[in-house]
Amino acid sequence: MNAAGTWRSISLLAAAGTLAAGYALGGLGMGAIACLVIGAAGALGLLRPKIDFSQWLFIAFLSAATLGILIEMPELAMLLGLLAALAYWDLDAFQRRLGLVEPGEATSRLEKSHLGRLGLVLGLGLALGLAALFIRLNLTLCWGILLGLAIILGLRLGIGAAGR
Repeated sequence: MNAAGTWRSISLLAAAGTLAAGYALGGLGMGAIACLVIGAAGALGLLRPKIDFSQWLFIAFLSAATLGILIEMPELAMLLGLLAALAYWDLDAFQRRLGLVEPGEATSRLEKSHLGRLGLVLGLGLALGLAALFIRLNLTLCWGILLGLAIILGLRLGIGAAGR
């Protein structure tokens, strides 16, 4: 297994475990079990690589994190679980594309580059998520839209610079 495959497995475990821990800490055992079942389904998907349902798993993890935020489960656990689910989804798609080419020096460089960009995106997502959790600002809709556009532009420039 290559580095992207290893990180894919780790991120699947982290997504299921973090979301389940968040629900358990919030006192909702059935939510924790549901997150673990989603993770087990993903593990079965890793054993059967011909079946691609990572999009559905990502939607399930996204739904679990969103519901957790709405019913006031620990927000940090929901954020970390969602970031891990995003990493799993991205790495699963990358692994599928990487499986279509012959392994070699070029695929190794491509893998390192992809993992670096993914790490940058996850780091920015974590920083922005933590800022949203801990910094409370009263903004008008106009300022909110302008701030959102500035963030999107900054992310695009940052990811573009990391790709060069």
